[in-house]
Amino acid sequence: MSWWVAKQMLQTVAIFWPVNVFLAVLLGGAAIDVAGQRGVSLRVASCGFLPLVGPVAIILCGVVFNNPDGSYTLESTIASGVIVTVFIAQVVLSGLLLRWFPAIRFLTISGSVTALWLSAWAVLVSLMSVRGDWL
Repeated sequence: MSWWVAKQMLQTVAIFWPVNVFLAVLLGGAAIDVAGQRGVSLRVASCGFLPLVGPVAIILCGVVFNNPDGSYTLESTIASGVIVTVFIAQVVLSGLLLRWFPAIRFLTISGSVTALWLSAWAVLVSLMSVRGDWL
């Protein structure tokens, strides 16, 4: 298990720091907006942050199934499928959250956009880690 993969993903995302600052401000503003609304419970509001679990799960797959020698095995193929499935499930979850919780629409959209930005980099780094071919 190599945490180098997670470090590589964070370094890759850090290169585009203006986008990260914008998304953090957007997410923070959405959280403040939801906190000011009456009738929205903390449990419902926390569902807006649920898509952020996707990048963490993707990076964990890349860390656990790290393949430094680059050989194609059944394990690396299954891990690649799991990574792509988690990414697609995150997109579906974002759509379902928008439908289920219309009161926190702005928080859900900003959380989903942030999660998709992080997941795109996580998928790139994790697939390279699982397959063993680095750029």
